[in-house]
Amino acid sequence: MRNQKSEWCATIITIIILAVIFLLACSFFAPAPPKTAHVIPMKNSLTFKALGEAVPWGVTRVEAPLIHQQNKGRGVKIAILDTGIDLDHPDLRVAGNVTFVPNTENGDDDNGHGTMVAGIIAALDNGEGIVGIAPEAEIYSVKVLNRNRAGTVNAVIKGIEWSIENKMQIINMSFGTNSDLPPALVQALNKAYQAGIILISGAGNSGDLGNIHSPARYEQVIAVGATDESDTRAIFSCAGDDLELMAPGTNVLTTAMGGGYTAGIGTSFAVPHVTGTAALLIAAGVNDHKTIRHILARTAKDLGETGKDSWYGYGLVHADEAMRAISMPD
Repeated sequence: MRNQKSEWCATIITIIILAVIFLLACSFFAPAPPKTAHVIPMKNSLTFKALGEAVPWGVTRVEAPLIHQQNKGRGVKIAILDTGIDLDHPDLRVAGNVTFVPNTENGDDDNGHGTMVAGIIAALDNGEGIVGIAPEAEIYSVKVLNRNRAGTVNAVIKGIEWSIENKMQIINMSFGTNSDLPPALVQALNKAYQAGIILISGAGNSGDLGNIHSPARYEQVIAVGATDESDTRAIFSCAGDDLELMAPGTNVLTTAMGGGYTAGIGTSFAVPHVTGTAALLIAAGVNDHKTIRHILARTAKDLGETGKDSWYGYGLVHADEAMRAISMPD
């Protein structure tokens, strides 16, 4: 009887020991709780809160940081004809705004495209978020495109006329059409050009050789195509004889509507790299728009075939070399 009790006790003790070992094992191999990511969704994209200040690869590629100690584009007046700009974005300082889009009250952004363009040009050098190419330039939101990124000829004409009347020095037009422009709009471009304003627009995103979009195809306007991180023409970037300059246009980090940051792809985002570089030249004392255009062309980093070609124009815009050229003869 004692032997049976002893065996029973031993069995119970064994079961308890095995249960303790099992529980310890489960605890040891249990997966760690997942870490949460601080991501803020914004419509169809993601925007992120930045920790500290980043210099986007495009800003670095055009060598803008090399001259920021002496020149950040202070006071240069830039009209951004687009969907508007987020007037409350903490990394942007909008000097003024106006709208020519029906049923809107001001130049506040209701799409996000214009805010992205603005950040590449002039995101503030404030220790937070990102820094633009000309962070001390005065950017003006001239709303000519609606929430669907569509705009009328009349709205664009009014935007150009407003820019002339308010003495803008550069007009950034990150939009286009595959058709020729009506005479009234061509006349507005002529008037702006004759007033000494630098006009800059995107080559287009359909990738067609010989098919630069309007208004970029017009001689008054600097046509800008897009390159990737390896300085290769982006496959979507239109090419043709009217192509003048190239600039970063893939995975470009910039400001997003709502206060965050996002990445842009397209010639729309190549254009503001050239706009910012032109602003640096103006801030350095070069006031003639034809001279600035000539400097940008002759100091561009040659890509593709030697000299100007249909795929790369004169090459990749180069802010540092452009600044050096101010005191150098041709």
